[in-house]
Amino acid sequence: MSRIFRALERAEAEGKRASARDLLPSRDIESAPELDLPELRGEYARLKTMLALAANGSEQKSIMFVSVLSGEGASTITLGFACAAVEAAPQGVLVVDANFRRPALAGRLGVTAKVGLSELLSKEVTTADAILATPVQRLLFLDAGRRPLDVSRGRTRVLLEELLADLNTAFDYIVLDGGAVRGSSESLFLASRVDAVALVIQAGRTGMDAARDATRQLRKAGANVVGTILNRHREYLPTFITRRL
Repeated sequence: MSRIFRALERAEAEGKRASARDLLPSRDIESAPELDLPELRGEYARLKTMLALAANGSEQKSIMFVSVLSGEGASTITLGFACAAVEAAPQGVLVVDANFRRPALAGRLGVTAKVGLSELLSKEVTTADAILATPVQRLLFLDAGRRPLDVSRGRTRVLLEELLADLNTAFDYIVLDGGAVRGSSESLFLASRVDAVALVIQAGRTGMDAARDATRQLRKAGANVVGTILNRHREYLPTFITRRL
């Protein structure tokens, strides 16, 4: 059992909830500088509210953002949502880079990850080794790891469900970047294991047929698809006209 979950046990024995501060093996998140990432915090706060409304009152501890194709902005929206959520998350928010094909979050957060989710599920490391502090207060990070998940193994599914259950206890939110759905069995597998999934599509790039097909794939896999996010939308009319529409 890792140091993180031993800390949780101690907290429960003392009759209190553990916070993300208790779970860090070394770095004090209160002393970490704020990271200006991303800028549109108000927009992401509204997104958080809209997703909560879409859940119809059901608890959403874990949410994954996926796209139809690579490069549509799922990683940016994952980070933005996490930064908005952390402001009202006393236990902290865990960001998980579950994009095994093109992981990118570690560099954007300014951290170096040598191990991640794949090593955690194969029992090569503990959660205390794999979960890292970031420059954002109460925002922690778990990288994808050095290799893709072998979703064909039943043992992998059991271990992932156990891990998510433990992390749901440790953090207020778990926010995952699932990468692109097309051609990724890992994304579909993970989508069925989280509380909610939001599909990110890039305006002017991904057609409605492709978006509907991705949504069908996700729901067929057992995912709770709570909405679609249109990213990088551009106005093609002058502002003074759109204000009158």
